Amino acid sequence: VDGKVLLTMYEYVNQGSYSNPKTDLRGKSNETIKNSGCLDCSVDMIVMYYEWQHVDIHDISDFVASNAQLDTGGALAAHNMTQGTSTYGNFKQGVIDEINAGRPCIIHIRGWWTSGDGRTLHDTENGHFMVGRGYDSNGLYVYDPGCRANTEPIDTVYIPWDDWNNVTDLYYRPVYFNGTIAKPENSEKNISILGDSISTYEGYIPSDYSVFYPGGGGISNVQDTWWMQVI
Repeated sequence: VDGKVLLTMYEYVNQGSYSNPKTDLRGKSNETIKNSGCLDCSVDMIVMYYEWQHVDIHDISDFVASNAQLDTGGALAAHNMTQGTSTYGNFKQGVIDEINAGRPCIIHIRGWWTSGDGRTLHDTENGHFMVGRGYDSNGLYVYDPGCRANTEPIDTVYIPWDDWNNVTDLYYRPVYFNGTIAKPENSEKNISILGDSISTYEGYIPSDYSVFYPGGGGISNVQDTWWMQVI
């Protein structure tokens, strides 16, 4: 894996924000979005990616039947989208191919999941859905509706590739948009600067990295850096 590719998502949806048993039930079921709406949230985030506007999570959850199963095809069709086949093999390359094609994909895992460094990635025995939306040589960047710690900060947090070998029932599912993408033309354009330490400026590099300017003297405004002048 060479380089880093991150799709620019419109909005992150955390299922934990929807726990009200009166207003946050999933369609015709008796379950709240918080308890079992990870697929609803994942579909919603992908829909917003393509339509580039807020779509209320309840609009997606309305497609949930009394058995608490989401009619994913119906929810996607309402937004001019279709889903592909769930693919169990060749996970890493398959997800990379989807992201390279500009398509965030649905990812499924099952069971308790702990990272190689001891972090809890999923804390129940149930199945769980999330969105694959970026990658680099270190791992996969996701929008996990059940865990902010797996998601944010969105440009630096990833799940290492090796950790995907430690979970069961792992598959990815493509989602295809059949219309005209509504995102602004420049929304996918990202610029990375390759330079030495004196190219760094506070606030424009991850917070846990050392910076040279403005504390190093000579430049007190980010607009005076060589790379900002180029941009």
